[in-house]
Amino acid sequence: MNKAKSIAGLLFIILLAAYFGLKVYAAGIAKEKIDMALLGVEKFVKVEYKDVSVDLLSQNVHITDVVILPAKSQMPLHIAEVVIYDIDHSSQVPVFLEVAVNGIEIVLDDLDKKDAQTWQDLGISDKIKLDFAASYQYQSDDNQLHLKKLHLRGQELGELNASLHLGNLPSNTNGLLGLIPKITLYQAKISYQDDSLLERSLKAEARLKKKSVDDVKKEAIAGIEKQISLAKNDFMREALAAAKNFIADPDELSISIAPDKPVSIQQLMRMNDPARAAKKLRLSVK
Repeated sequence: MNKAKSIAGLLFIILLAAYFGLKVYAAGIAKEKIDMALLGVEKFVKVEYKDVSVDLLSQNVHITDVVILPAKSQMPLHIAEVVIYDIDHSSQVPVFLEVAVNGIEIVLDDLDKKDAQTWQDLGISDKIKLDFAASYQYQSDDNQLHLKKLHLRGQELGELNASLHLGNLPSNTNGLLGLIPKITLYQAKISYQDDSLLERSLKAEARLKKKSVDDVKKEAIAGIEKQISLAKNDFMREALAAAKNFIADPDELSISIAPDKPVSIQQLMRMNDPARAAKKLRLSVK
C-alpha cells in the first residue's frame, strides 16, 4: 500500500513537472513569435512587456505590463494585460483574431496641458482608463470580412460596441483605393452606452457659459427641435429625434444599417442623395 502511494505521488510530481515544463515551453514559443512580430513595427512604435504566459488547455496567450510608445511621441500607453484568445499564424496579416486589451491607462500628465485640462473638466482626475476587445474573421474564398466584435469601455466614459460585415474586400491591399467602390455593405451597427459622460459634458459647458446645467440642456434640445422642423426627409428627422432623446435622458444611442441585400459603395456614390442612400441601407438611428 505504501509502495502504491509512493508511486502515485511520484507520478503526480512527474505530471506536475511536465505541466509546468510545457507551460514554460509554450510561453517561450509564444514569446519568440511576439518578439518576431514586434521587429516588424519597431520603426513605428516601441513596445516593451514584462512577461508572457500560455494557458495549456485553452491556449490563450497572456502578455502582461505592456508599454507602447509610438515613434516621435512622448505619450506612453500603459496596458495591464493583452490576452490573445485566437489568432491565425499562417498569414503575415492574420485572417482571424480574437483579442482583449485590459487595463489601458493614459496618464493625463503625459498629455498636452490643454488636452489634459479638457479631460479634467469632464471629471477625469489623473488617468483615462480603458478596456478594449476585438474579434474578426476574413474569408478569403469569397472576400468577406466579419468584424464580429469591437468593444471599447472607458471608466466613467461609457461603452462603445460595433460590428460590421463587408464583402468584395480583397486580401491583397495593392491598389485597394481603386477597389473601394466595389466593396459591399451587408450590415453594420455601432452603439454607445453612456456612463454620466454627457451629464459631465453639460456641466463643463455650463461652467464655461456661466449658466445652469438645465439651461444648457434646454438650449441644446431647442436647437435640435429647430433642426427637426427644418429637416427635409424622414431619416434626418429620425436621427435628430434620437439625438434629442439622448440629451434629454442619456442612456444608449445606436446607429445601424441592414439593407435587404448587399449594397456597394459605388451604388451609394451614384445616388448622390443622403436620404436615398439611408433608405437603401435601411439606416436606423435610435
